Amino acid sequence: MRRAALLAILLALPVAAADKGKATGSMVVSGKATPLRFAYVVEQNTLLKVIVSDRPLDDDALANTAKIEDAAAIAVQLDEKRKAEEVFFFHPDLPAGLSVRELSRFQPKSVKAPRLAGRLVLDDPGNSFTYDVTFEASVIHLKESIDPLPADASQADHAMWRLKQLGIEYNESKFRDLILRDDVDAVKLFLEAGMPVEAENALTEAVERGNPAMVKLLIDAGANVDKRDESGGPLVMLATEKPEIMKLLIAAHADVNIANIYKVDALAEAAEQGHDDVVKMLLAAGAKVNHRNPYGGTALSVAVLRGYKDVVKTLIDAGADVQRDRKDLLELAKDKPEIRAMIEEATRKKK
Repeated sequence: MRRAALLAILLALPVAAADKGKATGSMVVSGKATPLRFAYVVEQNTLLKVIVSDRPLDDDALANTAKIEDAAAIAVQLDEKRKAEEVFFFHPDLPAGLSVRELSRFQPKSVKAPRLAGRLVLDDPGNSFTYDVTFEASVIHLKESIDPLPADASQADHAMWRLKQLGIEYNESKFRDLILRDDVDAVKLFLEAGMPVEAENALTEAVERGNPAMVKLLIDAGANVDKRDESGGPLVMLATEKPEIMKLLIAAHADVNIANIYKVDALAEAAEQGHDDVVKMLLAAGAKVNHRNPYGGTALSVAVLRGYKDVVKTLIDAGADVQRDRKDLLELAKDKPEIRAMIEEATRKKK
């Protein structure tokens, strides 16, 4: 039978008649297992989506999973290579529209077309919800909603077509949402389609999220690594607790000596947090070891106050002015004998 004729028959049939899908397995949410017994495979815009549920689903739910109601279900989007790309969850104990990427696995099983079979698994111990389901179902073809690309399509055209294929709206609000969801692939498509890299404070959001892949993508696309927040703080200050992000910013030549409106810089911030590895990174990148805030405080005085021995040693070795602040430093270290000894030794060497 020709494909066009098969599509016409499938579209004309009710879902219950067109599909004979079955599932075996369950999804576990907060320790409670829900059996999943029904399976559907939907194809639209050349992409496949596998849906398994605890009860039958109607045509509207299959065409738009957001309309799945009163059911426990998972919907796994497969990419062109039939790898699990994103999974959507439907369960009374989970937030509506919850989805995760790069966790689910699809292990296909050989069956005759037009059927699809295999195993869907998410067993990441970091999640409070998991599933393990085997299924087999005929493919339900839905009407294509986008036109094929012309042969002379540009890279931007390709990116926009791919977003339409995935059903992702192209606007700044969605761009920010994708960054917050750590969807690096979709953000890359937005940039290729023409979204300004500075839209929605993209790099700031990515640095705060702490996703190195997202931060690198935005930096490579030309994002301003010296962008400041409302308090004048640079991105390097947001990265003092994120060594991998700090490496990327420094590699992109971010200015490590920008201070916020309170004259606090990233070195003092890292010292106050006790992150010796980040302190060393900043110093190697040219951070001024003796930068002072309006009250005369330095990264060293902060580290002494907090009792971070490793940071104190790193700053002294980097040339922190111990002699000038000797009295104040010794007072800060009065109940910290090891740090007090380090300061006294350093001042003797300076004489």
